[in-house]
Amino acid sequence: MGRSRGSRDLRLPVSPRRARRVNLDGVGLAPGTVERVTDLFAAPQDAWQRVSPALATRDRVVAAAFWLPFAVAGVVVAVLPLPVWARVLGGAVAVVALVGLAVDWSLAERRRARRGYLETDDEVLLTEGVMFRSMTVVPYGRLQYVDVEAGPLQRRLGIATLTVHTASPRTAAELPGLPADEAARLRGVLTERVRERGAGV
Repeated sequence: MGRSRGSRDLRLPVSPRRARRVNLDGVGLAPGTVERVTDLFAAPQDAWQRVSPALATRDRVVAAAFWLPFAVAGVVVAVLPLPVWARVLGGAVAVVALVGLAVDWSLAERRRARRGYLETDDEVLLTEGVMFRSMTVVPYGRLQYVDVEAGPLQRRLGIATLTVHTASPRTAAELPGLPADEAARLRGVLTERVRERGAGV
């Protein structure tokens, strides 16, 4: 498969007899090592606009609603006069549920802190992820429409989820945790830019 235009091959020939350092755009690369040449997830300009801290609260409530029933059921089974294997199984379920809750609880703020967006002259960028990071770039010319939604819990916390839709489902993206006022502002701005480019349907 051919390389796309503008891409560069970073594989550099190194003699096995003599380890030597090479330089690419001012970045030294040592044989046998992999060094980060550029941060793929850095904001191209300024800084990412981060979402509301209330998103972490929402995620913790959701995690508790999911894991606590398993934990309670496991504890109940473990203390009832049942066969040993059933009590052990109940205890194991309770432990797994509590560990899952602790992990989700502790990661909620980190996930929230990794979510962000950036408006440029030509596109909107969205980023997310802790272990597996991603950045979605949506040109305004590809946007079809933008919507905002908020369930009961989000409304209670004063946040909403903004979704940008394009002709390709793969490039549609969600941005949860926006303060309600900011979600309304961003929807208006993006909708206006879609109209300016005549890309809406």
